[in-house]
Amino acid sequence: MRRSWRLVVTVAVPAFAALIVGASVAILSAGRGPLGGVLGVVFLAAVLGGLIVVPGTLILGRLARGVPDVRLDAQGIVWGRDRSRDLSIDWADIEAVTSRHQKTQYMTDRLFVVRPRAARDVAGPRTGYGRLMAIANRMTTGSRFAVSTLTTDQPWDEIRATIEAHLGRAVEDG
Repeated sequence: MRRSWRLVVTVAVPAFAALIVGASVAILSAGRGPLGGVLGVVFLAAVLGGLIVVPGTLILGRLARGVPDVRLDAQGIVWGRDRSRDLSIDWADIEAVTSRHQKTQYMTDRLFVVRPRAARDVAGPRTGYGRLMAIANRMTTGSRFAVSTLTTDQPWDEIRATIEAHLGRAVEDG
């Protein structure tokens, strides 16, 4: 993940959580007795902690340790830190790579969608993070292997050059 995005996530997640908890305390304690407000705040904090704070803390921890979401190395592509446990694919297991633009309401991203060879059985990830990455990639691109410029610490042209150098052919434009 690029440094500017790391800063945004580092500031936004705790600020957003504090804002929601503070607003919830104000809303819940305004019209009810102290016990109702406290129980409401505890319930809301537990829900928000599970949905926002805990995942945000895990992501911030990965960013602080400098673990990129996607690494391109001599062996292949790894989504996470551990090739044997997280989502990964070797260069020999890749049939084709297509580049495409993904436009959302908030931003435009460049993606490289990786299509594995049909004859090769690519093992699924064994970690929760690897499974989450596979699901997110499949939902957005149709393939569980997708490299986004937002999840790497390299610019788009360097990613493209690295992929082409390892595959020995050009990346298809989609």
